[in-house]
Amino acid sequence: MFRKIKRSQFKNALAAGLLGLLLGMTGCGGDNGPQGPAGATGPTGPQGPTGPGGTSGPPPVTLLDFSDPAIGQQMLADGNRMVAAITGVEIPATGGFVVNFEVEDSAGIPITGLMSAGLGMRFTLAKLTANSAQTFGGWRSYKNQLATGDVAGGDALAKALQATYERATADQVVDNGDGTYQFTFALDPRTVTTPVAITYEPSLTHRVGMQFDLSPREIRPIAPINPVFDFVPDGGAGSGHRNIVTTETCNGCHDQLTVHGSRNNTDYCDTCHNKGTRDVVNGALVDLAHLVHAIHGAGNRTTPYIVGGSHDFSDVGYPNDVTDCAVCHNSSTTADGDKWETNISAEACGACHDDRLVTGTPNAVTGLSQYFMHHDLAGNVFDADNPTCVLCHDNVAAPLGEAAHANLDTNKNRFAAGKDYTLQVLGANLTLDPMTIDVRVMRNGVAADIFADAEFLAGRQYLYLGWSSEEMYNGDEAGNVTFPTDTRQGYSFSMNLQDIPDGSVIDPLFPLVTYPDNRPAQNPDGSFTIALVNYGAAEDPADDINVTIPAAMSGDPMISFDNRLQSATGRIYPKSVVFYPTGGTPRQLAVAEAKCNVCHGTINNHGGRGTDNLQVCFNCHNSELSTSWTPFPQADPLDPIDKGYESVSLAVAVHKTHAADMYYRNGGAAGVTFPGNIAKCQTCHVAGSYNTAREGARALTVNNGASTAVWADDLANSPTAGICTNCHTSTDTQAHMKQNGAWFDEVKDNFTAGTGLPIYPAESCAVCHGAGRVAETAKMHQ
Repeated sequence: MFRKIKRSQFKNALAAGLLGLLLGMTGCGGDNGPQGPAGATGPTGPQGPTGPGGTSGPPPVTLLDFSDPAIGQQMLADGNRMVAAITGVEIPATGGFVVNFEVEDSAGIPITGLMSAGLGMRFTLAKLTANSAQTFGGWRSYKNQLATGDVAGGDALAKALQATYERATADQVVDNGDGTYQFTFALDPRTVTTPVAITYEPSLTHRVGMQFDLSPREIRPIAPINPVFDFVPDGGAGSGHRNIVTTETCNGCHDQLTVHGSRNNTDYCDTCHNKGTRDVVNGALVDLAHLVHAIHGAGNRTTPYIVGGSHDFSDVGYPNDVTDCAVCHNSSTTADGDKWETNISAEACGACHDDRLVTGTPNAVTGLSQYFMHHDLAGNVFDADNPTCVLCHDNVAAPLGEAAHANLDTNKNRFAAGKDYTLQVLGANLTLDPMTIDVRVMRNGVAADIFADAEFLAGRQYLYLGWSSEEMYNGDEAGNVTFPTDTRQGYSFSMNLQDIPDGSVIDPLFPLVTYPDNRPAQNPDGSFTIALVNYGAAEDPADDINVTIPAAMSGDPMISFDNRLQSATGRIYPKSVVFYPTGGTPRQLAVAEAKCNVCHGTINNHGGRGTDNLQVCFNCHNSELSTSWTPFPQADPLDPIDKGYESVSLAVAVHKTHAADMYYRNGGAAGVTFPGNIAKCQTCHVAGSYNTAREGARALTVNNGASTAVWADDLANSPTAGICTNCHTSTDTQAHMKQNGAWFDEVKDNFTAGTGLPIYPAESCAVCHGAGRVAETAKMHQ
């Protein structure tokens, strides 16, 4: 704040200042004296006059009238959406129930005019039947229909009972003009007799659900999450809630679960997809438990799961173990999350074990069947229905669901068994020739003998030596790639400890040949000192080459250690570790491993490598790694990127795989299904890591050039465009990138101006796509 002074004060101060200046100029020579102490702060001047008032702004928005079509379009453009809640249910003496609900936008502004806008609304009403001693209760709709099918067509049924909804008409909805509404059911649940009789049970928990059908179709993304409301008509305790899974759990992978246009709440799905509903075209079960398990377990089924004649879910992939039930069913996320263990049913288990599901004769009126699970236990063959299931599967006579899956050789069980082991890199001596690394594996707190114990000998233990420069690439600044192979470059040095020559081994083809014994002995602390040697022919030590660090290498050495053990019951995957012997730090990941694990359970690849530690992946999947996996020579001559090779850097591999690129990995990624919005960067990335490539990122090799031992002659793409073209593949988009500084198929040494360090052309992507810019990457990808 500046202190105001009067004009006369300013004149006096100016005159005094000039006088002081003249005296200073005319004074006798000599040193200046010491600076005097600061003077006291003068008094604060009087408050100045109030400035003129500004013009009045627009009045605050207090209501949004949805009868204006522009409102929905504007909400879509703003990333705004509708929020709806059912606030209560009134039960008149006779007639349909009255549902009170309210609608507003994301900022809490009430929305009116829904019915005048021609907005469709649907309402469902169901009761929750209670568990008995031998059966699992469930939701049962009061509103149903009978579908008829062509019985000449394979599995089609003559009839099938299906739960449905009541579509609101204008005379059923009252708009109160303040964002609150009332809907009155035409259906009276006390008098339901068609198409089948449904008994009204007021002491049970009831649920009313609601769906909005927005028009035009493109504004559907602003539809609210389906509101539901649970209540007990007679005011009693009710029959519980049966919240086995939550929408939030589903959204961990699905971003925003949405099916049938605008149905996005599993609590709403329950009101139709219950045990009173069956598909008439294929005879398929469509109760929620069976449907969800059959879709996610498509890869384990012996027959396709087809609904409605055309909805074939055979190609659906599941990124985790389908036997890891706790991913979706968990008491930590919902109170009833563990009830699936003690309320098993043939319908739920038969979704994956479809080869054992036995379907009884359909009811002539409803088309519904009784279901059994076929058993053949040491010749004791029988079909068990639901009451029998829970009698045997009590964790005494037969295991519960979790225990029944515990003996399978699945990733879930491999990771669980791996928790008994702790991998350690204790130190390294990089000045010796050969260099040495000290490793130890603790098994339940006791050091294991990795060269003698059975589970190690039957598995494999890998040590990697790479470099943790800002952009890992395992090359040096002279243009060399340190550990080239015949077909690829970019790999770090890797050593399988089981490949270290063992003098006790006798080759049956050459029994007289004596092999060298290079297996290290266990140190007193249980560790092993491993010499880094690139072993050649086992019988000829002259072929062995000691590994050294190139003089021109920059950055910090990075040592990785991972194990895949093999027990009698299956593989074991301990958590991989990374060690920096010279004090380096892990490179910051662009993604959060916890986000990967939401869908994948525990991240790992190549049969246990990099288990729960993506840093290990950088040993190979770096900016230099390129392969000729792509099935060409039918390379597209018009495509500036497609030369028959492809980058296998981690960023490229992850983007192309999740995008199901039909050519990548010889077509191996084509069958991948990404369950969420693949354009939403935040699903996987940490904040600030996806607008453009980070500063100092190296260009991405897309062709190894004349030599796999040299990176300087590679063909490469500039770092930002090299990532964005994984999804944005059109020639027009690539032309736009070129106009803004991108390089494609450029000699890699040109990117560094011969220095070996990243010096790139000016990719100007951040001007428009950077944080806060007009076309910010995250905003454009919503």
